[in-house]
Amino acid sequence: CVAPLTDLFNDGNPQNYRLGGGIFIGFASPVVSNCIVVNNSAASDAGFGGGIWAGNPDYRIDFHLKDCVVSNNSSDANGSGLFVYYCTGLVENCSFIGNNVQAGVVIQESELEMANCDISESIKGIEIFDDNSTIRNCVITNNDNEGINLALFNLSECTPRIVDCTITDNDGHGISSKYGASPVIRNCLISGNTADSGAGLDLRGGNPTIIDCIIENNVATNRGGGIYFGNEIAEISNPTIINCTIQFNAANFGGGAYSLQD
Repeated sequence: CVAPLTDLFNDGNPQNYRLGGGIFIGFASPVVSNCIVVNNSAASDAGFGGGIWAGNPDYRIDFHLKDCVVSNNSSDANGSGLFVYYCTGLVENCSFIGNNVQAGVVIQESELEMANCDISESIKGIEIFDDNSTIRNCVITNNDNEGINLALFNLSECTPRIVDCTITDNDGHGISSKYGASPVIRNCLISGNTADSGAGLDLRGGNPTIIDCIIENNVATNRGGGIYFGNEIAEISNPTIINCTIQFNAANFGGGAYSLQD
């Protein structure tokens, strides 16, 4: 993954980046609804938010995106469909389809709710950095790498909530949580994902909580078809798993789950 950005702006002005190939929002609190954002690009090695960029570290934007289709946009760095940075607000009833070359949606250092959205056919579905947002009732499927990637980089906590979601058929981990991220994953279906290790859930560091989930039919070529508990930079993952069904997963070691320090 591309590490989150810490030097995007200087005195409120973008610094040597290409942000928002289709729409750039750096101030105010807009509502974008019933729009189609398609075939835009934030090209260059420093391109973020191919379809939409919303964010400014000096001004917390209350961002609302509703009933939109964001499709076939690209950015060379990250957030090919949507990049949300230091925002509150709501993204609901939207489809993010075929946004490449990186993750379809990136959320960083925000307090956002994403609800009733479809994210598919990107390199990664969603990446969440240093963030406490909620992903609710979304379908994340058929992405070329991970379904959801969570990571703690710059702040003291990363505790996003993933609730009532379907995370299926990604060619990579269903959910990857690393560098001390501690998500709460509740009432989700995590199925049909494939990876080297941790096809359903790849947990490395932090204290993730998984409650009332079905983790099934995931296949790892090495370890942990359903769940892999590993370490990242010498930090062991200490998950809490409550009332989950872990079935029909496969791997060379630990088809259902695998836990061992590397």
